[in-house]
Amino acid sequence: MRKRTGGLPLNLVGLEAAGLWCYFARALAGPGIDLAADLAQFRTEADEEYLARLDIPGIGRAGDFRAAGILSTQGRLLAHNVGSDFPTDWVRRSAEFAGLAAEIRRTRATDAELLTWLAAEPAGRTSRRRE
Repeated sequence: MRKRTGGLPLNLVGLEAAGLWCYFARALAGPGIDLAADLAQFRTEADEEYLARLDIPGIGRAGDFRAAGILSTQGRLLAHNVGSDFPTDWVRRSAEFAGLAAEIRRTRATDAELLTWLAAEPAGRTSRRRE
């Protein structure tokens, strides 16, 4: 995608179950990707939840959502519809340490809220439009 966009910033949006996969994919994708992920009320402290909805062998030992939160500090983050045990403080502090802000909501973002968030131009970033 980076080659196809000429290096312009990318937005990754994961809705419903795809939000879980996008949250972890972005952690490995490198800089320049803003993420809006619906975490579908995933219970991050429940082993059976991982087996049923996010069966990635060894993910708990690799650091689960906390490790992905640290690796995902190279772009904006909107995590919405998060479960009550999501490591909100951990992810927010990781973003702050990198000079960013992570927006984390317990409720699901509406389509209008997602569009507004995606259209917002973060400070210090050049326009997404090609001249």
